[in-house]
Amino acid sequence: VLERLRFTTGYSYLGKRLTLDPGHRDFFNGTIEGNDPKHQFLVHGSADLGRGVEWDSTLRFVDRLPSPLVPRYWELDQRLGWSPTGTVELSIIGRNLLHRHHPEFGPAPPAPGREEVERNIYGRVALRF
Repeated sequence: VLERLRFTTGYSYLGKRLTLDPGHRDFFNGTIEGNDPKHQFLVHGSADLGRGVEWDSTLRFVDRLPSPLVPRYWELDQRLGWSPTGTVELSIIGRNLLHRHHPEFGPAPPAPGREEVERNIYGRVALRF
């Protein structure tokens, strides 16, 4: 069973120290250059369940964005796939399953323009030839 189960993990840390060269201007006061998540983490698991059935799961964490403030979040993606033949795959996929929606970027409310990523569940048919 263990040879059918695979895990990968990833972590990134982004630390910045930004300075402005003398005589230059920054019209955005460093808000654009410094607006990145400091920490990101993910765990991905996949398993071959037999008879052409596969399962994939990804849990991820993204730290907050400082300006405009976007809260940190955890999210979960899942996929269950079945390959009845070597050329056909049927899948059901869920993205962002932990929350109905969450912000990832954009201006802080109530300013217009903030987009929120919504939960998605969909099917996929893939043909390989």
